[in-house]
Amino acid sequence: MAIEDVLWPDDLAFMARHWEGLDVRPVRLYTTLEVAHERNRTRTNKTYDTSVLVPLIDGLYGQMPPELFREAGWAVVDSSALTVGETVDALLALTWPARSEFGQS
Repeated sequence: MAIEDVLWPDDLAFMARHWEGLDVRPVRLYTTLEVAHERNRTRTNKTYDTSVLVPLIDGLYGQMPPELFREAGWAVVDSSALTVGETVDALLALTWPARSEFGQS
């Protein structure tokens, strides 16, 4: 199972109660800012004008550098040049240590 959301490393401790008993493997998917804007611009699955997301994308992009997530032990996948299928393949190819205890003390 995969859950997609905007989370920071510190959010995992809070979210752990919702994931009790699950083997959580956090991954930071990212793209270049240009690709993020292009994907937003070409979305067809939204019922609203996606241009309203441009300021949010710009604001979050600088706050979520991949290094922050790597340092917290997350896997990081750059999907800038990947299709959805290739991104799934990249995620499935990740190797993990034994059971993850993210956010659990």
